[in-house]
Amino acid sequence: MRPNPLLPWLILSVASCVTSTTTVGAVETRGALLSVAPAQRAWLVEDEDSFLGSVVRFEGQEGSEEFFFMVRNPWDQDIGMIDHLGRTWKRVPHEEDAWLGTGTVLEGVQRILGAGERARMVELEVSQLEARTQAERARLPGGIGG
Repeated sequence: MRPNPLLPWLILSVASCVTSTTTVGAVETRGALLSVAPAQRAWLVEDEDSFLGSVVRFEGQEGSEEFFFMVRNPWDQDIGMIDHLGRTWKRVPHEEDAWLGTGTVLEGVQRILGAGERARMVELEVSQLEARTQAERARLPGGIGG
């Protein structure tokens, strides 16, 4: 008995018809809880005579003991965060945030900004932070102002 010469072509045509489709839906947001965390305190970060950035403390809802610190570079870009347990993360563009360690707020700020031990935090009113950081940016090399 001789095999049918069309059999390989038939198998090939059936195999080429197999397709796969993957559909990715939107993230479920019905159970999401959004809350506003107002800024409570603010600091400038300086190293001797240099302006390195700023830190803002945000607190959760009243009665909550959770709070966090956002660390910003001189151009007011959020580049890191320190949570209420002292855990420090630095933003890495196009990747997950990098965990840098645990310690005091000042240690976390120094890690995030890549500053030395001489970096210090100088507290000021939250309402004065924007004007002060714009003035400090104007003094940076190149005079990049607000």
